[in-house]
Amino acid sequence: NQQYMKNCNNLEGGVVTCTGTVHNIDTSVYSVCVGGLVGYKTVNAIDDSHNDAAINCNINMTTSDTADLSKVRLNIGGISGYTNLPCRYVTNNGDVTWSGSVAGQLRIGGVIGQGNSVSAALPLYDNCVNNGAVTVADNSSVGHQFMVAGVAAMIDKNANCTNNGTVTIGKNVSFGGAYTYIGGALAYAHGDTDLATNNGPLVLE
Repeated sequence: NQQYMKNCNNLEGGVVTCTGTVHNIDTSVYSVCVGGLVGYKTVNAIDDSHNDAAINCNINMTTSDTADLSKVRLNIGGISGYTNLPCRYVTNNGDVTWSGSVAGQLRIGGVIGQGNSVSAALPLYDNCVNNGAVTVADNSSVGHQFMVAGVAAMIDKNANCTNNGTVTIGKNVSFGGAYTYIGGALAYAHGDTDLATNNGPLVLE
């Protein structure tokens, strides 16, 4: 029973808007995932699909004093916020913008926020293109881990991915946590990377 997402499109003129606050998180794992096509995808591949809609998120996440900040995550992507299966021949044309405050981890990518491959034999990303702007708005803050990039914030395996959009970190943005990774195409790749290309400006205001 193959359950693929194939030829799925969010057309030009649409806007994905997310606004809200999650207060006093005190659980072992807590994730908010936002995507132009799907927020959280764990069943088979995303193939031959594209997003033309803008994504505008104003999301805040606060934690209790005892929460594990490494397990509190906000994942945002032009195609998907999170996936652990292949994403192939997809294009994001929509601008992705986040503002707010997250006590834990932030992962924003023009295509996918976070991707963890369940197969060592397959690249998670293959022929993925981002043409939209990726922006962290002025005065936003992240407490633990900050990852932002044109294609993907965090991935396992990658092949033939291209960013053509501008990646902008706004004025007075605070990232006071353990790690800060910012990239034109990729922010953090912990697997094989083959032909990742960045053609877009990286702007640190």
